[in-house]
Amino acid sequence: MLGDGDPALEYEFEDWDAEDRAAAAEALTARIIPFRWEPGQILAVAAHREAEADALFDELEQSVDVDNDEGVLAAADDGWGAGEDAFAALGDLFDAADRLFHTPTGTTAANDLREAGTVVRSAPPPFGFDAQLWRTAGELATQLEQLLGQGSNDDIRVGAEHLRSTLAPHI
Repeated sequence: MLGDGDPALEYEFEDWDAEDRAAAAEALTARIIPFRWEPGQILAVAAHREAEADALFDELEQSVDVDNDEGVLAAADDGWGAGEDAFAALGDLFDAADRLFHTPTGTTAANDLREAGTVVRSAPPPFGFDAQLWRTAGELATQLEQLLGQGSNDDIRVGAEHLRSTLAPHI
């Protein structure tokens, strides 16, 4: 949130309907741009983020469906669900590590680990998820995958336990 004494630019939103104002606030929040609402439907945005806010508001104004008399925003096509898919892969990674801990020779669990590990290593961290932890999860998955090919059952259990205990507080 933008503090009362922070330098800010003011944008008038009196011509925007409630849904569009909410979409503007959600978009600012998603991009971590500090703002606050002031009386009279005025949106104060951090002055040092002016260019980003201007671009964002221009994008929102252009995305309003002109065929819709109600002014409803058009469906987003920017991949908002991609973070959810990546986060689901993190859960799959935990599940595979748990199964490998209990059954180090499980081929289905090994295949699930490889598949989820590929997603975690190739995707950016989901919004709000610690980037370092995300990279660590991918690295631990890689190490466990290598143990599946050349390690003993005890080595696999140790690697699976390490991955599992790292992810457990975040799943």
